Amino acid sequence: MSLSYGLNIIKKPPIDQRPPPAKRKTIFDDDSGPEDGPDYEDNHLESISTIGGLQKPSSSKPNPRPPTSTKSSTSQPPPTPKKPPKISQYGDLSTSHTTQKHSKSAQEIDPSIYDYDAAYDSLHAVPTTNPSDTKADTLKQPKYMSNLLAAADVRKRDALRAKEKLLQKEREAEGDEFKDKEAFVTGAYKRQQAEMRALEAEEQEREREAEERKRREGGGMRGLYKNLLERDEERHRGVMLAVEEGRGKKEEEGAKKEEQEKSEVEIAREKGVQVNEDGQIVDKRQLLGAGLNAGAAPKARPAADGRQRESRGRKPESARERESRMFEEQLLGKRSASPDDRDSRAAKSRKMEDELLAAMGSP
Repeated sequence: MSLSYGLNIIKKPPIDQRPPPAKRKTIFDDDSGPEDGPDYEDNHLESISTIGGLQKPSSSKPNPRPPTSTKSSTSQPPPTPKKPPKISQYGDLSTSHTTQKHSKSAQEIDPSIYDYDAAYDSLHAVPTTNPSDTKADTLKQPKYMSNLLAAADVRKRDALRAKEKLLQKEREAEGDEFKDKEAFVTGAYKRQQAEMRALEAEEQEREREAEERKRREGGGMRGLYKNLLERDEERHRGVMLAVEEGRGKKEEEGAKKEEQEKSEVEIAREKGVQVNEDGQIVDKRQLLGAGLNAGAAPKARPAADGRQRESRGRKPESARERESRMFEEQLLGKRSASPDDRDSRAAKSRKMEDELLAAMGSP
């Protein structure tokens, strides 16, 4: 083949001499020849044993390879759990035989195993062997019957008193008609009369105490507010007494500690430090010793705290007294309103009405 300089174009053969075009596969075509399968490849494999020649193909078929497709393994759904067997309306009949068998064996061992009523009674029964429980039973009293019996006794006494008063009125009405007749009185009647007189005296005493209490406490809202203020005063008085007792105890303890502790002058005299006639140390440097001489911090805060507590204790008391005094003044002012004040208020109201009418009538 000779090459020349210039444009070298290969001449294409004519159309009639060209080979037919290759067949195109359709979209959904899955046709494959025998060479595409695995059997064809396995059957036509040849191994090279020597350089000089080829070994004859063996007549025996090799074992086909197992399919290794992952789609089949992954596409299988998981095994569904087995549904429990449905129990009919008569229960699980499959276990009735075994249940009866076990119940018979249990009854042979303990005949009272299914006696539920006796077991319940034994659990909730009160033991009679405990002496404390027997004592509680003997001391136990009825809840309502005692009150009913007491009310019945009161009604009986009232009926006897009414009957006695009726007889007394009848005797007074008779006058001296049966004066010369002999009177026969038994001992039981005398005891009954003494009891009736004692009961009447007790009832009169109770009525007198109730009237005295009512008069002392008063009635209406005034008595209610007075009782509330008295209760608050008593409670506050108790709190203040407790605070004063605690303060007195603390003061006594502090005095005892001061007596136990030696004063600075006494310590100085023991050390041989010079002290003047007034009991003051001339040179306090003589009190210093070897090492770090650290003095105690001044105790001024507890006194300040005590003053604050005293002031706090006084404030509620003064405020309470002020409130009670204002309340009493208001009550007294409402009751002791003089007629002159009423006339002055009425005159002021009339004057204001006249001014309003004049203002409305003016153009």
